[in-house]
Amino acid sequence: LGGALVLELQAAYVSSTETFPLVFSNLTTTASNTLTLRPQTGATGLAITSANTTAATVDLNGAQFVTIDGRPGGAGTAKELIIENTSTSGVALRFINEASGNTIRHTVFRGVNASSYSGVVVFSTTTGANGNDNNLIEYCDIRDGATTPANGIYALGTSPTAKNNSGNTVSNCNIFNFYSARDPAAGVQLDGGNTDWTITGSSFYQTTSRTGVTTGVAAIHVNNSAGNNFTVAGNFIGGSAPGAGGTAWTSTSVTGVRSAPYFVGIHLFVGSTMPSSLQGNFIQNMIWTGQNVSGIDFGMWNGIVVSAGAAGNIGTVTGNTIGSGR
Repeated sequence: LGGALVLELQAAYVSSTETFPLVFSNLTTTASNTLTLRPQTGATGLAITSANTTAATVDLNGAQFVTIDGRPGGAGTAKELIIENTSTSGVALRFINEASGNTIRHTVFRGVNASSYSGVVVFSTTTGANGNDNNLIEYCDIRDGATTPANGIYALGTSPTAKNNSGNTVSNCNIFNFYSARDPAAGVQLDGGNTDWTITGSSFYQTTSRTGVTTGVAAIHVNNSAGNNFTVAGNFIGGSAPGAGGTAWTSTSVTGVRSAPYFVGIHLFVGSTMPSSLQGNFIQNMIWTGQNVSGIDFGMWNGIVVSAGAAGNIGTVTGNTIGSGR
């Protein structure tokens, strides 16, 4: 490229003739020669939809300095682009093989992946020297499709630390309707090979009541004892709308079924090299009903759990609110 390139989807665009996954590997981008994909001014309700199970609907395989912007003409706040995968083993958006420096904003991601080890949006492994680093997802909706996904965002990277997925930020997103009656579910699930993430200003909620939860649900679960310096700040967990608003997030276990239906708002199982920080989060507007909890080392409903690691910076700058605060 000789400069920044903008590709615009026209108002009549349909994705039915595309070959999936969509990739950007045939363009050499740099910090100055960037690539932006967005709807053209005036285009509304556009969708890129596949049932691809080998990679993703949109696969940022080694992509760098790519921006996906769901706003027509890149202006305003309206989310007029949906990226969706309709397969229960498919992914809407994937970062893999040093996908770095990318920006995803004002886009709706929909998926139905039922696995606890995948998600609507996935940060994967790398074959290069570095991980999938310094990516930004902001002002996006990450949600269900025809059925519910187990995870909204799922990340499992590569060791050693140099290859970890690091420096990624999830900001001001709505992550909702992540749910599984059978397996663990989470809004954001960060497993091994991830460090130095920031999750801020986002809302985690359910738009309908859930029945039959038999395992655990977490809004934010950081599960890597070798990862450090995670920042979780200013998020809203609960309710049926952004900002923990609307009616209560309601979940009820099946009558007569002995199960462990536990909830954790923010769960940290992290490293001890550099402390992680939890500031100014709100966990409220919930009704959680269960029968018994067995085989876990915390309660049926938990606001914040630190299972391991250095997480001493909890409320040291701005207190976290559990409940109404009134």
